[in-house]
Amino acid sequence: MKSLTEHLFEIKSLTNPFVIDGQIFITVSQADSENNSYRHDLARVIDNQLETVVTDITDVQVTNEHIFYLKANQIYQYFEHSEDKQLTRQSEIITQILPLPDDEHILYVAQITASQPGLNVDQKRPQIHQVSQLTYKADGKGFIFSQPQFELRSVDVTSNDRLLKQFEQEIQIADARSEQKILLMLVDYDKDGLGQKKQLVDFDYRTDLTRIISDKTMVMVDEAIYNPRVQQFCSLQKTPLFQTDACHNYSYIRC
Repeated sequence: MKSLTEHLFEIKSLTNPFVIDGQIFITVSQADSENNSYRHDLARVIDNQLETVVTDITDVQVTNEHIFYLKANQIYQYFEHSEDKQLTRQSEIITQILPLPDDEHILYVAQITASQPGLNVDQKRPQIHQVSQLTYKADGKGFIFSQPQFELRSVDVTSNDRLLKQFEQEIQIADARSEQKILLMLVDYDKDGLGQKKQLVDFDYRTDLTRIISDKTMVMVDEAIYNPRVQQFCSLQKTPLFQTDACHNYSYIRC
Protein backbone atom coordinates (compact mmCIF):
# COMPACT_ATOMS: atom_id res chain seq x y z
CA MET A 1 0.00 0.00 0.00
CA LYS A 2 1.28 3.44 -0.94
CA SER A 3 1.91 6.00 1.75
CA LEU A 4 0.12 9.32 1.94
CA THR A 5 3.28 11.08 0.76
CA GLU A 6 3.48 8.85 -2.31
CA HIS A 7 -0.15 9.61 -3.12
CA LEU A 8 0.48 13.33 -2.75
CA PHE A 9 3.30 13.19 -5.30
CA GLU A 10 0.90 11.57 -7.78
CA ILE A 11 -1.51 14.52 -7.67
CA LYS A 12 -1.53 16.52 -10.88
CA SER A 13 -2.88 20.01 -11.53
CA LEU A 14 -4.15 21.20 -14.91
CA THR A 15 -3.75 24.87 -15.87
CA ASN A 16 -3.59 27.21 -18.85
CA PRO A 17 -5.88 25.40 -21.33
CA PHE A 18 -6.03 26.68 -24.91
CA VAL A 19 -7.19 25.55 -28.36
CA ILE A 20 -5.11 25.53 -31.57
CA ASP A 21 -6.53 24.18 -34.83
CA GLY A 22 -9.33 22.48 -32.94
CA GLN A 23 -6.97 20.69 -30.53
CA ILE A 24 -7.06 21.26 -26.78
CA PHE A 25 -3.72 21.77 -25.02
CA ILE A 26 -3.10 22.12 -21.31
CA THR A 27 -0.23 22.42 -18.82
CA VAL A 28 0.13 19.48 -16.44
CA SER A 29 2.02 20.13 -13.19
CA GLN A 30 3.17 17.49 -10.73
CA ALA A 31 5.49 17.43 -7.73
CA ASP A 32 8.95 16.02 -8.39
CA SER A 33 10.05 14.16 -5.25
CA GLU A 34 13.60 13.53 -6.48
CA ASN A 35 14.42 17.18 -7.19
CA ASN A 36 12.11 18.65 -4.52
CA SER A 37 10.37 20.85 -7.10
CA TYR A 38 7.49 20.83 -9.56
CA ARG A 39 7.58 19.51 -13.11
CA HIS A 40 5.44 21.12 -15.81
CA ASP A 41 4.57 19.30 -19.03
CA LEU A 42 2.62 20.41 -22.10
CA ALA A 43 -0.10 17.93 -23.04
CA ARG A 44 -2.95 17.71 -25.53
CA VAL A 45 -6.35 16.09 -25.05
CA ILE A 46 -7.07 13.18 -27.40
CA ASP A 47 -10.19 11.03 -26.89
CA ASN A 48 -10.58 12.40 -23.36
CA GLN A 49 -7.03 11.33 -22.51
CA LEU A 50 -3.94 13.42 -21.87
CA GLU A 51 -1.00 12.90 -24.20
CA THR A 52 2.25 14.61 -23.18
CA VAL A 53 3.91 16.42 -26.10
CA VAL A 54 6.68 18.37 -24.29
CA THR A 55 8.20 17.62 -20.88
CA ASP A 56 9.87 19.87 -18.31
CA ILE A 57 8.79 23.26 -19.60
CA THR A 58 9.14 26.51 -17.66
CA ASP A 59 6.51 28.53 -19.50
CA VAL A 60 4.19 28.23 -22.49
CA GLN A 61 2.68 31.05 -24.55
CA VAL A 62 0.23 30.79 -27.41
CA THR A 63 -0.87 33.00 -30.32
CA ASN A 64 -3.64 32.46 -32.87
CA GLU A 65 -1.40 30.16 -34.90
CA HIS A 66 1.66 29.09 -32.87
CA ILE A 67 2.73 27.59 -29.56
CA PHE A 68 5.97 28.82 -27.98
CA TYR A 69 7.48 27.41 -24.82
CA LEU A 70 10.50 27.91 -22.57
CA LYS A 71 12.52 24.80 -21.81
CA ALA A 72 16.04 24.49 -20.38
CA ASN A 73 16.41 28.28 -20.66
CA GLN A 74 15.70 28.34 -24.42
CA ILE A 75 12.64 29.36 -26.45
CA TYR A 76 11.11 26.75 -28.77
CA GLN A 77 8.31 26.73 -31.32
CA TYR A 78 6.05 23.67 -31.18
CA PHE A 79 5.27 21.70 -34.35
CA GLU A 80 2.80 18.83 -34.35
CA HIS A 81 4.19 16.84 -37.27
CA SER A 82 7.88 17.74 -37.14
CA GLU A 83 10.65 18.44 -34.66
CA ASP A 84 10.19 21.53 -32.53
CA LYS A 85 12.38 24.47 -33.52
CA GLN A 86 14.81 26.07 -31.07
CA LEU A 87 14.66 29.83 -31.58
CA THR A 88 17.25 31.09 -29.08
CA ARG A 89 20.83 30.19 -28.17
CA GLN A 90 21.01 32.08 -24.89
CA SER A 91 23.70 31.65 -22.28
CA GLU A 92 21.91 34.06 -19.93
CA ILE A 93 18.81 33.34 -17.83
CA ILE A 94 15.52 33.93 -19.65
CA THR A 95 12.99 35.14 -17.08
CA GLN A 96 9.93 35.83 -19.28
CA ILE A 97 8.60 35.31 -22.81
CA LEU A 98 5.67 37.00 -24.57
CA PRO A 99 4.70 36.51 -28.24
CA LEU A 100 3.57 39.55 -30.22
CA PRO A 101 0.18 39.56 -31.98
CA ASP A 102 1.87 39.32 -35.40
CA ASP A 103 2.52 35.59 -34.73
CA GLU A 104 6.12 36.10 -35.86
CA HIS A 105 8.03 37.73 -32.98
CA ILE A 106 8.53 36.83 -29.33
CA LEU A 107 9.66 39.35 -26.76
CA TYR A 108 11.72 38.01 -23.88
CA VAL A 109 13.69 39.22 -20.87
CA ALA A 110 17.22 37.94 -20.21
CA GLN A 111 18.97 38.42 -16.87
CA ILE A 112 22.67 39.21 -17.11
CA THR A 113 24.89 39.07 -14.04
CA ALA A 114 27.54 41.78 -14.04
CA SER A 115 30.25 42.03 -11.39
CA GLN A 116 30.43 45.34 -9.57
CA PRO A 117 33.41 46.97 -7.78
CA GLY A 118 34.36 45.44 -4.47
CA LEU A 119 33.28 46.80 -1.10
CA ASN A 120 35.46 46.91 2.02
CA VAL A 121 33.95 46.49 5.44
CA ASP A 122 34.72 50.08 6.42
CA GLN A 123 33.00 51.55 3.35
CA LYS A 124 29.49 52.94 3.29
CA ARG A 125 26.90 50.49 2.02
CA PRO A 126 26.14 51.28 -1.66
CA GLN A 127 22.64 51.86 -2.99
CA ILE A 128 21.78 48.88 -5.17
CA HIS A 129 18.59 47.43 -6.57
CA GLN A 130 19.24 43.75 -6.03
CA VAL A 131 22.16 41.51 -5.11
CA SER A 132 22.21 38.03 -6.57
CA GLN A 133 25.61 36.76 -5.48
CA LEU A 134 28.34 37.68 -2.98
CA THR A 135 32.00 36.70 -3.17
CA TYR A 136 34.57 37.44 -0.46
CA LYS A 137 37.67 39.40 -1.38
CA ALA A 138 41.03 37.66 -1.22
CA ASP A 139 42.09 39.77 1.78
CA GLY A 140 38.94 38.75 3.68
CA LYS A 141 38.11 42.39 4.50
CA GLY A 142 35.22 42.84 2.14
CA PHE A 143 33.25 41.30 -0.67
CA ILE A 144 32.42 41.66 -4.35
CA PHE A 145 28.76 41.70 -5.27
CA SER A 146 27.12 40.81 -8.56
CA GLN A 147 24.18 42.96 -9.61
CA PRO A 148 22.05 41.60 -12.46
CA GLN A 149 21.15 43.67 -15.48
CA PHE A 150 18.24 42.89 -17.73
CA GLU A 151 17.90 42.86 -21.51
CA LEU A 152 14.68 43.25 -23.43
CA ARG A 153 15.10 41.16 -26.58
CA SER A 154 13.09 40.05 -29.60
CA VAL A 155 13.41 36.81 -31.54
CA ASP A 156 11.36 35.80 -34.59
CA VAL A 157 10.37 32.42 -36.00
CA THR A 158 13.50 32.43 -38.20
CA SER A 159 15.68 32.69 -35.05
CA ASN A 160 16.67 36.30 -35.75
CA ASP A 161 17.52 37.48 -32.22
CA ARG A 162 17.88 41.21 -31.47
CA LEU A 163 18.60 43.35 -28.41
CA LEU A 164 15.95 46.05 -27.97
CA LYS A 165 17.25 47.72 -24.81
CA GLN A 166 19.33 46.99 -21.73
CA PHE A 167 18.14 48.07 -18.29
CA GLU A 168 20.07 48.55 -15.06
CA GLN A 169 17.19 47.16 -12.99
CA GLU A 170 14.76 44.28 -13.19
CA ILE A 171 12.04 44.54 -15.82
CA GLN A 172 8.86 42.61 -16.48
CA ILE A 173 6.76 42.72 -19.64
CA ALA A 174 3.17 43.64 -18.78
CA ASP A 175 1.79 43.64 -22.34
CA ALA A 176 2.83 44.40 -25.92
CA ARG A 177 1.08 45.07 -29.22
CA SER A 178 4.27 45.52 -31.26
CA GLU A 179 7.86 46.59 -30.79
CA GLN A 180 6.55 50.17 -30.79
CA LYS A 181 3.97 49.48 -28.07
CA ILE A 182 5.48 47.68 -25.09
CA LEU A 183 4.25 48.11 -21.52
CA LEU A 184 7.05 47.39 -19.06
CA MET A 185 7.19 47.27 -15.30
CA LEU A 186 10.43 48.52 -13.74
CA VAL A 187 11.02 46.71 -10.45
CA ASP A 188 12.73 48.28 -7.44
CA TYR A 189 13.44 46.48 -4.16
CA ASP A 190 13.55 47.93 -0.68
CA LYS A 191 16.84 48.10 1.20
CA ASP A 192 16.44 44.52 2.44
CA GLY A 193 15.78 43.20 -1.06
CA LEU A 194 12.36 41.83 -0.12
CA GLY A 195 9.55 44.24 -0.97
CA GLN A 196 8.92 45.26 -4.57
CA LYS A 197 7.74 48.50 -6.16
CA LYS A 198 6.80 48.35 -9.82
CA GLN A 199 6.69 51.40 -12.03
CA LEU A 200 4.77 51.27 -15.32
CA VAL A 201 6.51 52.63 -18.42
CA ASP A 202 5.63 52.74 -22.12
CA PHE A 203 8.56 51.70 -24.34
CA ASP A 204 8.96 52.31 -28.09
CA TYR A 205 11.90 50.41 -29.62
CA ARG A 206 11.84 52.44 -32.84
CA THR A 207 12.43 55.76 -31.07
CA ASP A 208 14.11 54.30 -27.95
CA LEU A 209 11.56 56.28 -25.95
CA THR A 210 10.70 55.19 -22.41
CA ARG A 211 7.71 57.16 -21.15
CA ILE A 212 7.00 56.92 -17.41
CA ILE A 213 3.30 56.39 -16.75
CA SER A 214 3.03 55.74 -13.02
CA ASP A 215 4.84 57.24 -10.05
CA LYS A 216 6.34 54.35 -8.07
CA THR A 217 6.22 56.41 -4.89
CA MET A 218 2.45 56.78 -5.19
CA VAL A 219 1.21 53.46 -6.59
CA MET A 220 2.50 49.94 -7.12
CA VAL A 221 1.58 48.34 -10.44
CA ASP A 222 0.55 44.69 -10.36
CA GLU A 223 -0.34 44.24 -14.03
CA ALA A 224 -1.33 46.23 -17.10
CA ILE A 225 -2.78 45.54 -20.53
CA TYR A 226 -3.39 47.45 -23.74
CA ASN A 227 -6.90 47.89 -25.09
CA PRO A 228 -6.45 46.82 -28.75
CA ARG A 229 -9.48 48.79 -29.99
CA VAL A 230 -8.68 52.22 -28.61
CA GLN A 231 -5.52 54.09 -27.67
CA GLN A 232 -5.86 53.25 -23.98
CA PHE A 233 -4.65 50.69 -21.52
CA CYS A 234 -5.79 49.48 -18.15
CA SER A 235 -3.54 48.86 -15.17
CA LEU A 236 -4.18 47.20 -11.84
CA GLN A 237 -2.40 49.26 -9.20
CA LYS A 238 -2.05 49.33 -5.45
CA THR A 239 -1.80 52.49 -3.39
CA PRO A 240 0.72 51.92 -0.53
CA LEU A 241 -1.07 54.30 1.84
CA PHE A 242 -4.39 52.44 1.80
CA GLN A 243 -3.30 49.11 0.24
CA THR A 244 -6.39 49.03 -1.97
CA ASP A 245 -6.65 47.77 -5.54
CA ALA A 246 -8.11 50.03 -8.21
CA CYS A 247 -8.35 49.82 -11.96
CA HIS A 248 -7.29 52.99 -13.76
CA ASN A 249 -7.71 53.91 -17.44
CA TYR A 250 -5.02 56.12 -18.97
CA SER A 251 -5.21 57.85 -22.33
CA TYR A 252 -2.46 56.50 -24.52
CA ILE A 253 -0.58 59.45 -26.06
CA ARG A 254 1.68 58.76 -29.01
CA CYS A 255 4.99 60.59 -28.52
